[in-house]
Amino acid sequence: MLKKVLYLILFIVILNACKSPVKDLRNELLNIVGKDVVIPKGLVPINFPDSINPYKFIENHNYKIVVYIDSLSCSECRLKKMFPWNEYFYLFYEKGVPVYIIMNTPNIQELEYMINNLDIEFPIFIDIDGKYKKANIISNNEIFRTVLARKTKVVLAGDPTTNNKILKLYVKEISRN
Repeated sequence: MLKKVLYLILFIVILNACKSPVKDLRNELLNIVGKDVVIPKGLVPINFPDSINPYKFIENHNYKIVVYIDSLSCSECRLKKMFPWNEYFYLFYEKGVPVYIIMNTPNIQELEYMINNLDIEFPIFIDIDGKYKKANIISNNEIFRTVLARKTKVVLAGDPTTNNKILKLYVKEISRN
């Protein structure tokens, strides 16, 4: 009997442990969806191809994808993980959806050096003063630092380059336009 009670307690503890992270993620997502996304003035554009004018790029679009990278994480490590955006940036751009990759770092020269060494092809906006973070709700969870916004409101959150289901949701939402 004692053995059954111990198994039951262990099962309840495991069950509660499994629910808690999911609930936390859901609450984090609910905190982001529906909120405004502000692209502040004064971001420094780098790595833009000649065919894209960075200042015209910031114009209002029906949809936009914003990827925020904080300098607290290893910049080079994070850029390596962002390599799939080489493909996805142009996939979304051709659909009329700009991708704003905003990196909060004070060292532009170091970042440009890393971009050249890593063969990064997508444009990046540098946020030297942390204006984006001050103007927006930034998730503590890196999963939700990539958002799809319609006009100025977040409609989806998650990285479409690492999760095919999220990519399909992004494409489906954009197709509604």
